[in-house]
Amino acid sequence: MISDSAANFVEDVNQLFRLTSSICVAALVLTASAYAQQQTYPSIAGVIPIEIENDWTYKSDDRSNHNNDLYTTIEPEVTVQFSPHWSIFAHAVLEPVTSSEKFENRVLEDH
Repeated sequence: MISDSAANFVEDVNQLFRLTSSICVAALVLTASAYAQQQTYPSIAGVIPIEIENDWTYKSDDRSNHNNDLYTTIEPEVTVQFSPHWSIFAHAVLEPVTSSEKFENRVLEDH
């Protein structure tokens, strides 16, 4: 039998998967329409990859290390191209920077 917290966790993961799938489809449609147009200058192009990661410690000699941490890593990047030979590129990484506490199960927190 699944506990309420585990069922809620599974439902949160399912919702996040549906949201991520929708974003990916929208990005593919926008990318296809962008490539269909002829290149003009200046131009701006960008990508926002989103990764869903789950750090799950289920076996450890120290019982206080058992925890589950579900989070996203988002890496947006943009390119501004002024001519065929001159452009500016920017890249960022957004992810949690703190560790989870003992026995803590986090779902998309600390962003």
